[in-house]
Amino acid sequence: MRAPESGASVSTIWLSLSMVCFTLVTFSYRAAVLSALFFFIYVITARPRPKPRITPTLAISYLLSSSFLTAFAVRGDIHPPYLLKYLGISNMFWVLLVYARSIGIPQIARAAHQFVLIHSAFFVAQLGYHIATGELLDFNNLVREDYALTISTSRSLEGLGIGIRASGLFSEPSFYSMSVFPIALMLGLHERRISTAVAVGTMTSFLSLSVAGMVITAAGALLLLISCKGQRFIKLALLSIIVALLPISMTIYERRVVDSVDYDAIASRLLVVDHIKSQALADSLFGNGMFWNENAPIGHTGLSGYHVRDSSFYIYLLFTTGVAGLGVFAATLVAALRRKPRLLIATLVALLFKYGVLVSSLWMLLALAVIFSSERSDTTGPS
Repeated sequence: MRAPESGASVSTIWLSLSMVCFTLVTFSYRAAVLSALFFFIYVITARPRPKPRITPTLAISYLLSSSFLTAFAVRGDIHPPYLLKYLGISNMFWVLLVYARSIGIPQIARAAHQFVLIHSAFFVAQLGYHIATGELLDFNNLVREDYALTISTSRSLEGLGIGIRASGLFSEPSFYSMSVFPIALMLGLHERRISTAVAVGTMTSFLSLSVAGMVITAAGALLLLISCKGQRFIKLALLSIIVALLPISMTIYERRVVDSVDYDAIASRLLVVDHIKSQALADSLFGNGMFWNENAPIGHTGLSGYHVRDSSFYIYLLFTTGVAGLGVFAATLVAALRRKPRLLIATLVALLFKYGVLVSSLWMLLALAVIFSSERSDTTGPS
């Protein structure tokens, strides 16, 4: 992919804002409109102007993936609003891939750096405001059309000197972590260095104090420390901060997972595993569908939506598409990222988060993984 001329960098903020709004589409139709609008503004203001390029590979990939998802979706009940949301999210994913070659990887990487910093700014503002005033800046309900509880308090924080688990623009800390850290991780491994955005995205993800977020961020941070060149001071500082936070993180882990102070997280997640073990052979092979109504009982054991959603993406994929779907996805991912093993490993680590087909941050992760892996040589981006 060619690098864009310098004039194009002026409009990069529009691309980064489109990416930020895209990660909010799961929770807001308004965010979808803004994401499309900001992308349109970027296209008409960038110089040289990006043009869509539909290659045979992209066209075939689009047809095959659409057919794949349709085949597995029709096995279960279809809730029309979820189908509509999927079509919107997936088509925005393909639009980015169609324009990626024309935009250029350096420009996309620059926008990704800004994306991480913008999300992190809301996170830091929320956490700092609470420390200063004791009040919660509820950005989540500025994003959504309908009210949703922002899960910021937890009994696991008692006595630790921390009042909230910050979540930035999202309703839960885990949503923040799974939207920001995988992109920071991709950037760090793509450029093989820990930039400001990568460091900030990593630390804010860990500070979200989501159990899954802390574990996956720690694993990803280790991958960064091993893979990135030089930068001994930055690496030492990042490692020192994570080690310093380990006592707090271990206390939170013990209280939330072992003692179940908020709810029984293990038992809740084991319900979907028990369902998979007891389901019919056809469901084991081809899944239970993808667009069922989360507010209605799901499957033969009557699972709730959160039972399926709160497991890792691997369990989610096994439940929705079965062994066949999991196998096809794994083979496709390996084929798409085979040129960049580090990005493949990073993606596999990131997919431990509770992604689903209607979670737009999953599509953002996959889009950047595919785009970055298409470049044959490593690059160095902004600091």
